[in-house]
Amino acid sequence: MSKYTCKKYRVDTEKSNESTVSNQLNRAFTVGQQRKVFVTDLTYVRVKQHWHYLCVIIDVSNREIVGRSAGKHKNAQLVMDAISQIPINLNS
Repeated sequence: MSKYTCKKYRVDTEKSNESTVSNQLNRAFTVGQQRKVFVTDLTYVRVKQHWHYLCVIIDVSNREIVGRSAGKHKNAQLVMDAISQIPINLNS
């Protein structure tokens, strides 16, 4: 039996990433070519009375998880660890 609690919402006073980004995908989630479009999600799970964070990167074409990482802190390193697991060169 799972046990969960609702996390209290706290207002984040730090201004971060307020620039607008265009919607290039426009909810067209049926991409025919594999490893062309990736989406990501960052979520949190409670483990032994502590919050841990999970970052998952998914290939839109076949919904395959191509990168993932977990850690105690929600920071850029968590995301970079997930990106480093993607099995292709993202610079091309």
